[in-house]
Amino acid sequence: MKSLLKISAISLLAAVSPSSAIPIASPQRIVGLVGSPEQICTLDPGNFNTWSLSGASFFLDGFIADNGPSQWANKLDQMRTSSGAVIPSFQRCNDIIAGSCDVPMMPCVEFNPPQLRYVREAMAGLFRVLRAFHEELQDQTLITSLGLGMIANDFTTPQSDVNIAGVIAGAFGIGAAAAAGAPVVGGPLGAISGIFSIISAIDGDQNNVALSISARLSAAFVASQKQLVDIAEAAFGGTSDTSILRSVTPISQGTNMERTDIGKFFAGGRWLFPASRDVGQEVKQVTERATVRMRQALMIQALKTEGMSVIIDAARDKFEECTPTGSRFINGKCYSIGQRVPGSGPAAVIYIPREQALKLDNSYYQLNVEEFYMNAEACAKANPNGDGQPPSQGFPLDGSLPPCFFNMDVIDGRGFTDQVSPIGPR
Repeated sequence: MKSLLKISAISLLAAVSPSSAIPIASPQRIVGLVGSPEQICTLDPGNFNTWSLSGASFFLDGFIADNGPSQWANKLDQMRTSSGAVIPSFQRCNDIIAGSCDVPMMPCVEFNPPQLRYVREAMAGLFRVLRAFHEELQDQTLITSLGLGMIANDFTTPQSDVNIAGVIAGAFGIGAAAAAGAPVVGGPLGAISGIFSIISAIDGDQNNVALSISARLSAAFVASQKQLVDIAEAAFGGTSDTSILRSVTPISQGTNMERTDIGKFFAGGRWLFPASRDVGQEVKQVTERATVRMRQALMIQALKTEGMSVIIDAARDKFEECTPTGSRFINGKCYSIGQRVPGSGPAAVIYIPREQALKLDNSYYQLNVEEFYMNAEACAKANPNGDGQPPSQGFPLDGSLPPCFFNMDVIDGRGFTDQVSPIGPR
């Protein structure tokens, strides 16, 4: 299977036409408020805009540029409060399994400079998100939730040649985009699905198509937990190599012209949110939504294993003529699921058994059938010479399906005839 890893970035700087007659000022970095600590401390630590407005963005990026990424959190520990006391310890923020990363219980005006208060708030927020995802990405728990046994019972065991990392990354991207409370670009949850773009590019059982789908999924989730640990190490100064942050940061150049990988990773205040926000519950909900999407993708893989394709019949150009169970009448055509009958002509098909078709959008699989048909058709058009695979990165930020998330083959034609099926009534 060809590697489909494609690292992409979101540019927030608008392109300027060279023919424009209006002079455009060069982008300027936001240094932050100039004023007393009391004025700076009036900003809300739970609002992502505070990151730039307070000067925390400028301060953190400059501190790391001057002192290096290694042990930067510990170096901040050595800074003193406005009254001369040493700021309390970070308590091992880079250890998301056994460490802790609380905000010191002291007034904002005691932080020197006051921007340090917002840095500490963002560090605590990132730590909470990483730990929550690490706890949720338990391989056996997730695999049980996916219901591979149920899929095999309802359809068949899915084939194993799908881009596992792409399916998981797309599923978590959709789940994160639907998270309440923050946009994907600025919010704390969207960046994490990028870890699966990393594991798609490294050797491991998750990319070994000779293994079962269950073994590959298990390997992917185990690898993702390791990546979360590595991200924490890089983000909090446990290592001088911060390159991993570039693969999971959705804004590669930052939002305030940050120069360092860590500065870019914290950019936009994506880890600033109210302390009362139940991040663990939000991550659980993201995982639940992602699980449903992964289950849908694996169900489609099972149908592909059975030899099924999307059948688009332009001859059934009236709603009442689109009769196979599971079919949908879209844009003047009838979309169904079926398989060709060998030796019976190109228009001879066997449609999906009724009992299987009725399960597509039941409460367990929850498939939006129209969305599935449109995604599969778009994938086929984009990959006319082969089986398109879901990308590991570069998927939409609005919660819509990534390209080829449902990569079933498509048979487009006119006048298909339903053949007698040996495997059940239609």
